[in-house]
Amino acid sequence: MRRIAWFTGWLLIVGSHGAAAESLREQLQLAADTLGTKYLAFRTNIVASGTNVVSELKRIVSTTNELWQIRLMAGICMERIERGRDLQAFIDKDWRTDPEYDKQWEMLRGGPGSGDLGKLVLRRYKEQGFWHYYMETIWKNTLEHSRKVHVNEDFWRRIARYALMDSPQFEFLIPVLAERVKKDPGFKSYETINEFSLLMGHASRTELPLILEMLPQLPMPDRRLEVDMVVGLVQRIAASEDVPQIEAFYRGRNQEVPEKVLAVLKKLRPEQPLKQ
Repeated sequence: MRRIAWFTGWLLIVGSHGAAAESLREQLQLAADTLGTKYLAFRTNIVASGTNVVSELKRIVSTTNELWQIRLMAGICMERIERGRDLQAFIDKDWRTDPEYDKQWEMLRGGPGSGDLGKLVLRRYKEQGFWHYYMETIWKNTLEHSRKVHVNEDFWRRIARYALMDSPQFEFLIPVLAERVKKDPGFKSYETINEFSLLMGHASRTELPLILEMLPQLPMPDRRLEVDMVVGLVQRIAASEDVPQIEAFYRGRNQEVPEKVLAVLKKLRPEQPLKQ
């Protein structure tokens, strides 16, 4: 009877742990799918669980076949649980008290952000290594940053992008940028143009359909520049399987495939004729 009771108790423990893990993943999914105050509420609820969920968050972060949104959200929450106090101090930092802050930057017409403040903040970002926080400011546009120095709102996200370029979390930056670009059709925000440019330079084949979808909407002084952009994109990331969608990109606009583009496509599929 004791063995049966022990086994039953063990099953209850395992079962409750599994339910808790599933519940945590559901919370991460809810947070990943929202923005604004709802997002902050979901994140706060997860972080409030404290060290009890850290091991499960670490497991989710390291599960490479998990959705990137879930993994990133787990990393964001884990960082806030493990480094919350230091992170909040960094968010609240008065940059004017930094020993390398130059008060002369405040005399510039564009304010400190038009001086070398960006270089200083970038150095500090890399030194502190709050990689998930930096990613979060881009992904969720939380506006959680210092209010002690007056700069444009996109200043902090721009610095975050630069800091993440050679960081351990770079793998998440490209899908985050792709998601942001997709949510701004027509490039209404100038910041989206910069994000799209970064995406173009570092995208993989996964982002190719989105880039082709957004490229015609990209404002540029001369549309002929688009040909060189497509050529560079094809040379860098395209495979033979991508040729039909690149052909369709031009057919959908009632255009012939430009000669420059044809030349690089033929190198991908030299044995098959290309469709005009």
